Amino acid sequence: MPRAVALRGTPLLLSATAIAKVLAPAGTDRLVPAFANSIGATASAEPLSAPWSIAPLGSATIVSWAALIVAIRPTPSGR
Repeated sequence: MPRAVALRGTPLLLSATAIAKVLAPAGTDRLVPAFANSIGATASAEPLSAPWSIAPLGSATIVSWAALIVAIRPTPSGR
């Protein structure tokens, strides 16, 4: 079962990472001004872009949370 989860999850994880990398600039361009307007603050610098080198850290976080969710979910047999 763990192998099946890994085989199904790996393509999803890779595609989610690629999609996040592509959509992050658009989200940042919308999020920073909205945040600044809501609290009346200003951002004096350009937002930093996340390099691809940070992707393994995000992937490890996602895998950790997924493992926790799989570990604590109830089973139909009640064990």
